[in-house]
Amino acid sequence: MSLLALVALLAAPTAAPEAPPGLAFGHIRMQVFQHRAHELHCPSAELDAQFAAVTRRLRDRYGKKAFPDHKVPSGGAGECWSVLSVYRVNLADFRKLAEAALIPPAPRN
Repeated sequence: MSLLALVALLAAPTAAPEAPPGLAFGHIRMQVFQHRAHELHCPSAELDAQFAAVTRRLRDRYGKKAFPDHKVPSGGAGECWSVLSVYRVNLADFRKLAEAALIPPAPRN
């Protein structure tokens, strides 16, 4: 009976690790910057692709539920230079946090 329980336990899907709260908040913040750039019709394709790549890796590791798409309210007037500058700087910081969170845990001895 214990062999059957062991096989069932090994076959069960493993739960995704919990995403760091700061990283989940950073993802929401990045969605706001992305939305703002799109709203102003700024040329943000390169930044969007980088953000999508980081998001894909995070969702692969932590699950889509940890990094969902959020509805962002519309903003007012603005200019692309400032929006893209803020998007670029924050994406670099977010990428560093994501890379640190994506490092596989050290094996336990």
